[in-house]
Amino acid sequence: MTYPLVEKTRERSETGRHLAIEDYTKTPSLCRHGVWVGRQIDFSETVLISFEHDPENLSVGWIVNGAAIVPAGYYAPCQGAPTIRYRCPGDGRNLHTISLTSTPGSDQDCVDLQVVFTRPPQWNPLEYGPSTRVCLRGRVVEWPWYLLQQEQECWERFRNVFEKYVVVPRPIPAPPGPVERWFASLRGDESVTVRAYLDTVEQLDPARDGDLLAELRADLAARFLRWANSADGPDTDSRSAPRSAPGRDSP
Repeated sequence: MTYPLVEKTRERSETGRHLAIEDYTKTPSLCRHGVWVGRQIDFSETVLISFEHDPENLSVGWIVNGAAIVPAGYYAPCQGAPTIRYRCPGDGRNLHTISLTSTPGSDQDCVDLQVVFTRPPQWNPLEYGPSTRVCLRGRVVEWPWYLLQQEQECWERFRNVFEKYVVVPRPIPAPPGPVERWFASLRGDESVTVRAYLDTVEQLDPARDGDLLAELRADLAARFLRWANSADGPDTDSRSAPRSAPGRDSP
């Protein structure tokens, strides 16, 4: 029988608030321009994960980011994710639970969890159970609603252009799908280049500019696929919380 990994609780404990300023003239974004002023909320986020193996009697352990951990009643740093700490047993009693806690003020980070266990009566050999990726953050920024609305309209415009000229796997998921998430990830020179490409293909005449249009479409597709196949691609934080309501946004 295959037993599941279950996220039992996800809680936030606020630690402070302060004004946030982001200058997008220095760090260009596809659909953000100028200087944005908002409010940053810092918090510690804690997730409790449980390996639900009842009624079978198993001896359970955990691998965090590829490293076997030693059960400890205190919070210890996760290998490869310095802003996240783990505690096992997560509920203070049962080794089939583990809790993860973010550092206040930190950006989103993720850890990969893997269950290992043995069975009675020999308690050998070691078997591998289910795995999952858990993402946590330590801050969120509240931006003015009208700026987020302008950004959303910009995304919708460029998404329509992109999907018109570049083949996107069907069915296309509801926003925020891979295209919007790629747009949101673009920074610096890459965002300036992609915006210029999208602005250009929107104005080109296929009859007059067919060769240029074909090259731009191919390059846009290649850039999108590089991101989709990268560590930051569409499956990276599929288990994290969805994009928040207008007026609230991650940094």
